[in-house]
Parts: sequence; structure tokens; C-alpha cells
Amino acid sequence: MKIYPAERVTLIGFELFMGVMAVVCGFILMVGQAGAIMSMQVDVLEGSPFRSFILPGIILALAVGGSQLAAAYGLWRHDQWGPAASVAAGLILMGWIAGEVVLLGWIAPKFLQPFCFLYGAAIAGVALRHVREYAT
Repeated sequence: MKIYPAERVTLIGFELFMGVMAVVCGFILMVGQAGAIMSMQVDVLEGSPFRSFILPGIILALAVGGSQLAAAYGLWRHDQWGPAASVAAGLILMGWIAGEVVLLGWIAPKFLQPFCFLYGAAIAGVALRHVREYAT
């Protein structure tokens, strides 16, 4: 199965968009501007292992954003690991959202968390079709 240029470009675009958004939102959390910019107060963390947004911001920026950007880079360069990195990036995004809902509940606008979960699933699903092609 050949990964078609339009499909590869679409995956790259999706990953760049989500990667940049995750890095920016993670930075906003880290610098203590979640309330001012995202209308998220620290009390939303009650009952979670976190007392501030610093560690969640780091995780969001590095794990979610970093994996998305790394996957886009691998696809852009046509590296063998690109599709596998895309699968991983999609799963990491899904894991972030699942963890957020389990630990904090539905804290975002009602459509955002399901949308992001499905976004990750779409990235992982499309990329998974191409993992074997690059592995040979």
C-alpha cells in the first residue's frame, strides 16, 4: 500500500496543527495564564494528583505537542519511522484526553474533548495503514 502525497500532506497538516496547539496551550498552563486565557481556574485540579498547571502544561507541551511535531517531521522527511510515530502521536493524544476526563471530568466545552480524542484516533488510524509499508 502506497501512502499517497495528499494523504501524507494531510497527516502532516493535522499533526502540525495539533502539535502547535498543544505546545502553545501547554506553555499557557506552565506560565500560570490558564485562568486569563483559557478560563480554567486551578480549582479544576481538585481531586487530581496536581496542585498547579505546571506539570500538566509540561506534559501537554512535550508529550502531546512534541509527539505530534516529531511525527509530522518524520512524515515530511519520508523517514521509515514517520508512520509509526504518527500512530504513537495519535495514541498519545487519545491518552491525554482519556486521562484528562478520568482525572478532571468534562472541563472543556462539551465538544472539545471528544473532538480531540477522535482527532487522535483519525491520525493513528490513517497512519497505521502505512506502518507495514515503511517497515519493509
